Amino acid sequence: MSTILPLSEEQLLTLRNDILPYKEYTEYSPMPASGVEVSYCSICGLPQDFCEFGPSWDKCRSSAVAAYPQLYPQYQGEGDEKDADQHQGDANSRIVDDSK
Repeated sequence: MSTILPLSEEQLLTLRNDILPYKEYTEYSPMPASGVEVSYCSICGLPQDFCEFGPSWDKCRSSAVAAYPQLYPQYQGEGDEKDADQHQGDANSRIVDDSK
């Protein structure tokens, strides 16, 4: 039966340098001077890409999809149809209410 001997420190360093070569800190690109700009929803206060998971998505949906369509491609065109259905339903209820 064969035994596995542990690697020496020199062998470990050689393996590590083969996988991830050592670089001086000056060889890396500099850190950005400023942070990333994040836009927040004016309704729920969450970042725009998390607005969908917030407590008021029903209120935020139309403005979020209109302002950031790249974040919500799955909702493209849905808001218009729902708004049209809602307005149509409102018009029908007004007609029914007027006939009483």
